Amino acid sequence: MEKIRKREKVMKYIVYNEFIAIIISLYFTSISVWGTTWDFFTKYKKEHTVAFIFVVIFLAIKQFCGIMVRNWENLRYNLSEGQSLLTTALVSAKIIRFQDKSKEVKVTGDTFNRITKPKKQINMTLGEIDRFLDTKFNIKQEHICSTILYKNSSTDKWEYVFNSQGWTHTDPNSILKEENSLGLKCLLNNEHKFIPCKNTASKNDIFFLSQRDKDHGCGSAFFYPHKVCMPDGEDTYLISIITYGECLCKPNDNRSAHMISHAFLNICLRVSLELTLLSIQCWKYKMKNDTTRNGGATCRS
Repeated sequence: MEKIRKREKVMKYIVYNEFIAIIISLYFTSISVWGTTWDFFTKYKKEHTVAFIFVVIFLAIKQFCGIMVRNWENLRYNLSEGQSLLTTALVSAKIIRFQDKSKEVKVTGDTFNRITKPKKQINMTLGEIDRFLDTKFNIKQEHICSTILYKNSSTDKWEYVFNSQGWTHTDPNSILKEENSLGLKCLLNNEHKFIPCKNTASKNDIFFLSQRDKDHGCGSAFFYPHKVCMPDGEDTYLISIITYGECLCKPNDNRSAHMISHAFLNICLRVSLELTLLSIQCWKYKMKNDTTRNGGATCRS
């Protein structure tokens, strides 16, 4: 990460350093005005030819750096604005719900269960993620899918408990058994991961392509594991944000990949808060009704 920051700093220096631009401008102005009269130019033609070539190469590099820096700045702005709009929508919905329910609060009532609606909040968040990628990356919502897997401790099987699309998905248990499953690696290492291009990652044996991935070609993927320690066990979730047919950035653009990963991390932290509340709510449901907590995926889906 430090190398990426240094590289961006150098590129910005090349693009925005006015002193270099002034020197180059003065050099070419001098050649055009005194190129045939000054000994400095007439006696050292070979040297000035080499200097000219270097200047042309430098200007080409400057142009390339300018394009990259502007792309990064636009991406940074879009991600910042997108996160802000997403947060505003979620918080506004929660405030409205709290204000409506505050009128019904009773001394002996279950206030927590009355005002806490994690499933509603999670479904809204997943929908906002898809809308965010649609408006800021121009990716059609039918090419985006945000899901949350839950490991049912009663069956030791993974289940889709939240899904922004109504698709029939590949069985998650078969995917998470594959050695090159990125989701499995994230779960084992308890770390999030963003892949700019699934095809490239697959060729490097770090991503397992589902049939839908193969049908749609390129795309990006982000995985975020979340574990909640409860009095009677551990709830494990895996959040995924996937695009199909379109990548969020180029495979070799590490700076853009880092910014996108950081933005998704912030969004998933909000989702993980709601998942924690959901686990608490389901545990209360179990204690109250004396059922297994996984009686249970009904509580979550």
